This record gives sequence, structure tokens and C-alpha cells, in this order.
Amino acid sequence: MTRFLAQLRRADLQNSPEAMLVPLALGIVVIVATALAHVIGG
Repeated sequence: MTRFLAQLRRADLQNSPEAMLVPLALGIVVIVATALAHVIGG
């Protein structure tokens, strides 16, 4: 997971097209985590 974050930071610093996917990926992670929390919480 730490390597993944490091890669995201590198992509962000390089200002590559991948950097545009970072906010999208983080948003998806937050949405999925929230959905799972609701499902587990019942």
C-alpha cells in the first residue's frame, strides 16, 4: 500500500496523465470504503 501511494505521489509530481487519475482513484476508494462500512454496520 505504501508503494502504491509513493507511485501516486511520483505520478503527481511528474504531472503525467496518470496524475489526473489520482483524485478519481482516491474518490473511488473513499466511496467503496464508505459503502462497505454501511454494509458491515448494517
